[in-house]
Order: sequence, then structure tokens, then C-alpha cells
Amino acid sequence: MNNLFSLHSFIVVVLSLAAGLLYAWLLYGRPENLSLRYRLLLAAFRTTAIAIIGSLLFLPPYRTLRYDLEKPLIVLVQDNSGSVTQYPSAGFDSTKYAKDFRALATRLAEKYMVEVVHFNDKTGAGFDFKSAGAATDAATMAAGLSDRLMNRNVGAIVLATDGIFNRGGNPQYQLSQLRAPVYTIALGNPVIRRDIAISDVLANDITYLDNVFTVEVSLDAYKTAGETFRLAVSERNQELDSKTIQIKKDEEHQRIVLKIRAVKPGIHKYTVSLPHLANEVTTKNNSHSFFVEVIDSRQKILLASAMPHPDLTAIRQSLEANKHYEVKLALADDLEGLNPADYSLILLYQLPAQPSAGKGFLEKVKKSTVPVWHFAGAQTDLAALNSLQTIVRFSSGGASLQETYPYLAPAGTSFQLDPVKAAKLKNFDALQFPSVNLQVAGQAVPVLYRRNGREETGVPMLFFAMEQNRKKGFFIGEGLWRWRLTEAREDESAPLFNELIQKSAQYLSIKDDKRKLRVTVSKPGFDESEHVTFSANLYDDSYKPIADADISLQVKNDKGRRYNFAFAPSAGQYQLDAGTFPLGDYTFQASAVYKSKKYAFIGRFFVSSTQLEYRQAIADHQLLNSISSQSGGKLFQPADLAQIFDEIEKNPEIKTISYENLRYEEPVGIKTIFFIILLLLSAEWLLRKRNGAV
Repeated sequence: MNNLFSLHSFIVVVLSLAAGLLYAWLLYGRPENLSLRYRLLLAAFRTTAIAIIGSLLFLPPYRTLRYDLEKPLIVLVQDNSGSVTQYPSAGFDSTKYAKDFRALATRLAEKYMVEVVHFNDKTGAGFDFKSAGAATDAATMAAGLSDRLMNRNVGAIVLATDGIFNRGGNPQYQLSQLRAPVYTIALGNPVIRRDIAISDVLANDITYLDNVFTVEVSLDAYKTAGETFRLAVSERNQELDSKTIQIKKDEEHQRIVLKIRAVKPGIHKYTVSLPHLANEVTTKNNSHSFFVEVIDSRQKILLASAMPHPDLTAIRQSLEANKHYEVKLALADDLEGLNPADYSLILLYQLPAQPSAGKGFLEKVKKSTVPVWHFAGAQTDLAALNSLQTIVRFSSGGASLQETYPYLAPAGTSFQLDPVKAAKLKNFDALQFPSVNLQVAGQAVPVLYRRNGREETGVPMLFFAMEQNRKKGFFIGEGLWRWRLTEAREDESAPLFNELIQKSAQYLSIKDDKRKLRVTVSKPGFDESEHVTFSANLYDDSYKPIADADISLQVKNDKGRRYNFAFAPSAGQYQLDAGTFPLGDYTFQASAVYKSKKYAFIGRFFVSSTQLEYRQAIADHQLLNSISSQSGGKLFQPADLAQIFDEIEKNPEIKTISYENLRYEEPVGIKTIFFIILLLLSAEWLLRKRNGAV
């Protein structure tokens, strides 16, 4: 390759020189008012200039080798979270420490490159000794340094912290990626002092009304051996549950489970608390607040019939096995006084019936928008049922009853049964139904089909459909009580029958969100250092997403202060990061205007104090020593900052590194040659002008 480039370069130079000679001969080959001596001199100038220009244009890049020196980079990292100054060691002078830390940085900068970083729950550049951070996330800080300085000559890291890392975990792995010694400065107080603290609380963000949910509390106790405390959970100063805690050792950690019954829908703020002790190092870690959203999933279901039937008992028992269903059974004359709008689902068992019953009630059902589940059997007035709905049409047939067996519809619909349980269908007894034909209009969701003996008819037995945006269900046949009895004989329970009835009721009664503007906040409660984020969706009258609307949001706290924001479109949704908020109870209202139509949505969230910096009062100097020793560094006390410079200076691994920089450059970029060409052409022009040839 080098020989080829040498040959190429030789040819380029020769051709460029030939071009220069040709150009010079054309200019000065003929006799002019110039002597031969001047013509030869001018030709030499022109030949040389043209040869150089041609060579610059066509010669390949040439290789250069340079050596770059990089001084060691010393990174000074200061923890300015709240725990650093909240629990100082005896004799610690924060003003003197800040002065000494700055002096260390100045002294190091005389010999090394220095970068100063501070961190709490966020990371920033420069000095900051305010110690106002609400959390300590050393892992994220260290990961940021590792990503940014991976290929730099990092000589050492000086980490000043108390070792209390309450967010993100231990930064040891991330720091090890930089392959530099870590010199730690042990801040805080490692002495165990009298304290009881709630270090963590675990609970679900969402629960359902009337559920009893558990709250797991982590408790730390120091210097309290032999004492007894009462741990309680309350809401608005009303105690909901409590336990007595007995401490047996000077240093003890326990996990206690408390129970709360969700008695009211909405977002609830609960507080777990411990009593205040005499001579306790701090009482700020004796309580912890958390938030749970209670959802009312209870459904009121009306089971209506003209007369008693064993099927009614079987259906009712299956529904009531789900504590979220409240079932009312109404017969004959009791129906007329009922309002369909009071229920989430109405089961019409063989209604309309022969003889007729509850005509007025059925008319109200027809006019309402409540989902309906029709059960058709031998006592059903099929002609009246045809007029009550438009999905199924029963044609005339024989008066005899026909026995039909169930079989499962193929998979692929929105309604699915457990396939293991569904295998029991083959053991179920036959249902009875008049020998008539039926036709289903529109799109249906089949669950069970009818089987006559061994013949699979493809005629639905249980299916669902929509009628003018209203859910309807149909079960064709009576004798369901036999199915429940069959399962009860086999295993003393009715898992398939219960699942069939409960899932069908859930499918029909679940409420679709019909609001055109919907806004969700990422969770009901936030810490004061967390960003509150929202997402929004806007739909037109056909419930198709609208992607180009302007959606605004106003947040209001419990003191009346308002904050205004605007959503930004993002991947079919609207997103908003509202940042952090002060402590308090907040409501929000989203507003949108699209094609002269106005939309609104109202919601709520809480912001509480994290108190993370108060949950642990004991500095973890053992962890700092481990970080230093495993990286080849050393642990120092705040009073010994001057020694860190000496330790770094005598470390032979912390040295300036020389990097070999191999580059290829174009000859046309050489400035010296440019000036030579300019000098040649200028000299040629001056000689010609002096001799009157210009």
C-alpha cells in the first residue's frame, strides 16, 4: 500500500511539474519585451507555483503522529442531603469543613485537573454545602460520572458523604467502572443513639371498597431494649388499627403488619405513627404517610322473575360468592315498584313470562340504558321477548321441549373461560328449551353453543351483543341448577358454574368510560421531591382519538394557590410533567376546546414529605471504608482533608498520560505551502510589472 502511494505521489509530482512547465512555456516561450534571463526566472516562478498547486490537489493525505498529554482528573463529590448536617458528629464545624473542602480543591487544581460535583436526590456541578436535599441518590450520581468520564484519565474520586443512601442503592459498582481510587470523607455520626424509626411502609396504591388490605411497616429501634411501644395507623386522627411492639435488644429491626378496611371510595391519606420517646435523637422518623386509592367496584344486580325457580337460587348463590356483587331478587308484583336505573345489571329470568307479569317494569327496562341479561326458558313469552329487544328473533315451532347440551365456543373472542375448568362442560346435564328456531342479528360474542346429542349445531346458547350502545346477554335454556349440582357432587364446589355466571355478569356490568376528555395522574400520592406527571386523551363523538387539540391544566392547592400548565401531544396521547409541588392536598381541572366544543375533567392528588433523610440517624462509615479499601483509596475524617492531597500526590498510579494521536491530513491544508505559492506568484507579478509586461 505504501509503495502504491509512493508511485502515485511520484506520478502526481511529475505530471504537476510537466503542467507547470507547459504553462510557463505558453506564457514565456515567445520573445517579449523581456530579456532571456527575466523570462527564465519568471518561468521558474510560474512552473514551481503550478507544480505545487497540482500536487496539493492530487496528492493523497499524509500521516502525522502527535502526542497529547492529559493530566489526571480529580473528582470532588459532596453529599449535600439533609442527613449530613441533621446528625453531625461531635465537634463537627460545618463552616470550617466547607472552607477546608474548597481549599483542598484549590490546592489540587494547581497540579491536576479538578471537577467538583454535589448530589442529593439530584446531581449538580460546583460547590453546595446547604444540605437541603430530600433524599440521597449516590448510585445515579456515580452512574452519571461513569458514563461521562469513562474514557478520561480519572486519577481519583474524593467522596464526602455519611453513607446513608436511601434512594438508588450502593454506588460501589458504578464507581468501580471508573477504575480510580475512591477517597471517602466520613461525614455524619456513626454512634448508635436512642431512637425508634419507621424506615419503610409497603402498601398497594389501589384497593377496592370493603376490602381489608394490609400495610407492612419496617421498624428500627436503637437503645430501647426492654421497652414497649404502640404502633398505630390512622386517617384524619381516627385510629384504624394498632399493635403493641416489644423491643428485646439494643438494636432491633421488625416488620409489623397492620390491617385497614376500605370503607369509602376515593384517595385516602393514611399515617403510621410511633410515640415520641424521651431523649430520642429525632422524632421526625416516628411517622410516615402513604396514599391509597379506594375504588368502588361493587355492582348492584337485580335478579327479576315472574315466579320462583331453582335456577334463581343457583344464579344468586354464584353471584353472591363475589363480595363485590349485591344481588336483589324480585318476583312478580314486586317488580313494578323498582327503578332499573338503581342497578348496574338486570337479569330477566324468563321474562316476559306466560302468563304476563311485570309489564310496567319491562317497559321501564326497555327505555333504560342498564345492561340486561335475558334468560329464556319454557315459561318465556317468546313473542313478547321479540318485541322487547332487537338482537334475537325466535320463530314459531313445536310446543315440545328439547334437551340441549353445552359446548365451548372456539377461542378468539373477548370472553374467555379457564380451559381447564371448561373441560367439565361435557359432564353437565342437558338444559330444556322449546323446540323453536332463533336468529341472531348483528355481531355477537358467543361463549357456549348448543349440542343436540352428538350434533354440534353452531347455534349459540350463551352469547353477548350490543344494542344501541347497550350491552345485552342471552342464555337460552333452563335447568341451570343441575349444572351447579353436578359440580357440587364431584368436588363440593362449583368453580366452572361460578366462573361462568360471575364473568358474564362482570362482562355485562363493567362500566365503559364515556367521558370524551380523560386525564390520569401517575399515582395518587407523591413525595415532595418527585415529579407529578399527567397523561390525557381526548375523543370525538365517535370515540376516535383527537391528536391536535389544545389541553390546559390548572392545579390548585388547599391554600388556594393556582398553577397553570399545557399538555404536549406525544404518540397519540397528551403528556405533562408538572415538576415538583410543595406539601399539600391538590385538585386539578383539565380543559379542552375542539371545534367549538368544551371538555373538562377534575381530579385530585396529594404531596407529602418524604422524610427519607430522617429515617436513618446512624452514618454508615463501614460502607464508606469498604468503598475506599476495595478501590485502593482510603477513609478520612473531616478534620484531615489536608492529608488527602498528600495521599493523592504519592500515589504512583495517579499520573499524566500521553496519548498517541495518529492523523491523516490533506496537503492542501498546509498553511506554509499556501504562503510559498503566494510569494512565488507575487514575485512573478512584481517582476513583470517592473519590466512593463503587465
